[in-house]
Amino acid sequence: MNAANKQQFPAIGMGSMVIHMPLGAVSLEITLENVLYAPAVGYTLVLLGTLDSLGYHMSIDAGHLEITSPAGSVIACIPQMVHGLYCISHEEGSYAVEVISIMELHCCTGHIAPASVHKLVEDGLVTEIALDPELHKEHCDMYIYACVTR
Repeated sequence: MNAANKQQFPAIGMGSMVIHMPLGAVSLEITLENVLYAPAVGYTLVLLGTLDSLGYHMSIDAGHLEITSPAGSVIACIPQMVHGLYCISHEEGSYAVEVISIMELHCCTGHIAPASVHKLVEDGLVTEIALDPELHKEHCDMYIYACVTR
């Protein structure tokens, strides 16, 4: 809920999110778990308290927010922007990633061949999805019935 005007932004999903943290000319990736997806919010908001609870350390000095990993290495140096916000600019699109099995995606795509599902993700034609390599391939009764010829 927005404290200023009591406006609510409903979350419609939860998953993992990859954030590219700027560090000079390079950027490092961190993955946050149990991230809420609220498409009505126009920005990706990361609470410093959440990073703190994960063991990250933050310091603010001379208009820069520096974030240090739990291992002690600096992973980000973010300049202060308008209105005192520390913003990370990124390309259009979402970095939210849902990890599912190949069979779950197979069912969501109208039971196309699992190899085709894998290729769609591999080629970047299906976004915001990552296939879990740990989940075993199962058979799909509906797919088997659909493939049976009379």
